[in-house]
Order: sequence, then structure tokens, then C-alpha cells
Amino acid sequence: MAAFIGIVLLIASVAGGYLLHGGRLLVLFQLSEILILCGAAVSYVVIAGGRDVSSRLVGQLFRRDRTPDATRYAELLQAFAGVLWMHTRHGSRAVEAHLEAPFRSDFFRRLPGLTSDRPALALFTDTLKVVLSGQTDARRIDAMMELDIEQQYEYDMAPVRLANKVADAMPAFGIVAAVLGVIISMGHIGGEPSEVGHSIAAALVGTFLGVLMAYGLFAPLAHAMEERVEARQAFLHAIRTGVQSFVRHDTPSVAVEYVRRSIHPGFRPDFASAERIAREGRELAAAGGAPAGARSRVARVAHAGG
Repeated sequence: MAAFIGIVLLIASVAGGYLLHGGRLLVLFQLSEILILCGAAVSYVVIAGGRDVSSRLVGQLFRRDRTPDATRYAELLQAFAGVLWMHTRHGSRAVEAHLEAPFRSDFFRRLPGLTSDRPALALFTDTLKVVLSGQTDARRIDAMMELDIEQQYEYDMAPVRLANKVADAMPAFGIVAAVLGVIISMGHIGGEPSEVGHSIAAALVGTFLGVLMAYGLFAPLAHAMEERVEARQAFLHAIRTGVQSFVRHDTPSVAVEYVRRSIHPGFRPDFASAERIAREGRELAAAGGAPAGARSRVARVAHAGG
């Protein structure tokens, strides 16, 4: 929605200023120039990005479902609180059953925001599985998570870099469209001055649109995409912080607090809210995470925080 509003404001401000100068809007609507520019931009994306990066570029432009928000961070706190509570109460085997098949887990199915983010869920579950299997060297675990996060960053940034490249190329494509227009104008050089002037004006529209689309459309969209990538990186680093705390054998409440402190201030809950969220996570674990024979008993103690 913000991108749509920004595009509308861009068009309104440029068109409004043009009209105040006494211009005619129809002169700017040159279908041939628009076709050249849009076709060149699409061709650049297909040639440079291939099928994979091109499709992900379109996906990042129009999909925001994996962008972390306050709700998703709350689910992350619940996940850590619940898993650590299960580990404390029932040991590693109870936790491993949920980590091995999170999409069939009664506990994780109650956290749809986390389970819908496959890379984040994989970092959370796979790393904890390694820890529970006996690898407790904090430096190795951290290096493993850092490698995972770096690779995810490179994967997510490929469409962003492609969008920036398209933005850089648009002024040159505008010049191409303008040169083609000038070539056509040369064919009218012996005609009426008004006809020649109109032809040259149409040619200059190509340069105008190329620069406008580069710095008014593609560059801001690329920046917005990069901001979403950075937001997802911050979410992965919050998971990394929680796992590091678990490896250090911090208590569940301390581990949850480490995760809370690692959250961006715009999404970070206050201490009291984090306590409530953690309690909800323990209740989810009691309802869906405990062994079947123990659920009636643990449901009574989950609210007290174990």
C-alpha cells in the first residue's frame, strides 16, 4: 500500500508541475517510448536474472507475507519459551519429536507466522536438533548459524541487486528511446515546423521517462525490497541469539529475555508483555507439546512458569 501511495504521489507531483508550466499531458503519453522502455526493462531482468531470480524479483515486489512484524516476533518468543519449557520438564526427546516434524507438531501448528517462514523455521529447528544431538560447542554452533544466515542473505539479495541494476540502466534505455525518436524526426526535417517539433518532443519523452522510472520507481522499489531483506535478517539474528542462550544453558526466562533484547525497538515488546507472551508459549507447550500422558499434569503448572 505504501508503494502504491508513493507512486500516485510521484505521478501527481510530476504531472501537476508539468501542467502548471502550461504543458499538455497527452504529449507525455507516447506509447512507442513506453513500449521501448518497459520492454527493455523486462528483457534486462530476464537476461540478467534468469528464471529463478526473475520470479523471485516479482515475488519480493508484490509479497510481504515473510516480512517480520510484532506478531511474528511474539510467536518467536512463544516458540523459545515453549521449547525451553518442554526441554526443562520432559527432556530432549520430547523436544526432538516436535523439531523433527514441525508441520505435524501440535505445538508449532499453533505458531503459523513462524511455520510459514521456511528459512526461519529451518534455522530454529535444525540448529536446535544439532544442539540436542550432543553438539554443545558454542563457537561451532554460532559459526553454523552465521553461515546459514549469510547464505540466506545472499539468496534474498539477488533480486534486490537485479532491481538496482535495472534502475541504473533505465536512463540509458531512455536515451535509446530518444535516439530512435530523433532518427524518426530527421525524416520529417523538411516538413512543417510544428510536425518536426512534435516529433522531437516525442523523442525527448523517452529520456524523461527513463530518468523518472529509474529514480522515481525502480530505485525506491529496490530500496524497499532491501529493507525487507534486512528485516528478515534481523529476525534470523533474533533466533540466533536465542539458540546461543540455550547453548550457554541459560534459564528459559533469561533466554527469552535475550531474544527480546535482540528485537528491533519498533517491534520489541516491553518486559511485562514479554512475560505474558512467554507464559502463553508455555501454555501452548503444555497443550500440544507435552507427552500425552503428562498433559493433564503439566497444564496445571505451565501457567506458573515451571
